Amino acid sequence: MGRHLSDGRLLDCYLNERDETTIDPRVAEHLTDCEPCGARYAELTRVMDTVRSEAELETDAIFTPERLRLQQEQIARRIEHANRSGRVITFPAPLAGRTMTVSAARTAPRWIAAALLPVSSSASRSARRIDGAACRGPASRATP
Repeated sequence: MGRHLSDGRLLDCYLNERDETTIDPRVAEHLTDCEPCGARYAELTRVMDTVRSEAELETDAIFTPERLRLQQEQIARRIEHANRSGRVITFPAPLAGRTMTVSAARTAPRWIAAALLPVSSSASRSARRIDGAACRGPASRATP
């Protein structure tokens, strides 16, 4: 390797070393033989290790053992609750046997229509906006 290693290549070496992954033998040899690249790699290692240790200290200050314990208990409760079987809700017997009267049958569609009115008007406005934009095309959008 006649040229110096890029910062990206040095960072790859650092990360591979942290993960205990083998570094390319040619790159390792270059780091040993090339003083400027070796110095840059040593500086990168120093900076990255400093950032890592400061981040670990900040993380330990935020996530105290007490906070982690409470979080673990909360997760355990959620998991316990998630493993419960679903409950079936039964209707009271007097309501289950009733049949719909004529007036109730006419009222139900009115409620459904009232509930769907905001949805349909919103969809209609969106469709008009989309159709209008498609009709205008790119030439008519430009302002003179």
